[in-house]
Amino acid sequence: MKHRVFLCLLALTFAVSAQTALKTINSGREGQPFTISDYLGRGKMTVLEFSSRSCPRCRALEEKLRELQAANSKIVISRLEIDRPGSTGIDWQSPLARQYNLTSVPHFKVYDSSGKLLVEGEPARKLVIRLLVESGIL
Repeated sequence: MKHRVFLCLLALTFAVSAQTALKTINSGREGQPFTISDYLGRGKMTVLEFSSRSCPRCRALEEKLRELQAANSKIVISRLEIDRPGSTGIDWQSPLARQYNLTSVPHFKVYDSSGKLLVEGEPARKLVIRLLVESGIL
C-alpha cells in the first residue's frame, strides 16, 4: 500500500512539473533559424529566453522562470536553444545566434498579448527581474 501511495505521489509530482516546465520551442531544431512570430499573439504576454546549455546563468535562471510561469497565468515563458547539437561551449556561430545577432545569453525578448515586441535585451532582462520580484520569487 505504501508503495502505491509513493508511486501516485511521484506521478503527480512529474505531472505538475511537466505542466510548469519551460517549453523549448525549437526542440529538435536547436541552433537553426527560427520564426518567432509563429508563437506569439495568443492572448498572453510572451517572454522568450535565448539560452545555451553551456551558460551557467541560463541554467541557474531556469527554475526561477519555471516558478514565474507557474505563478502567473498571464505569462508564457518559452526558451530558444541557440546551441546546435554536438556543439561545445556557447554556439555563437549557430544560425539562430546569428539570425538574432546574439552576443550574450540569457537574452530576452518580451512580447505583449497581441504579439508586439515590447522590449528586448537589457530592458527585457530588467522586466523579467521585476516580474520575478513582484511574484515573490526573488
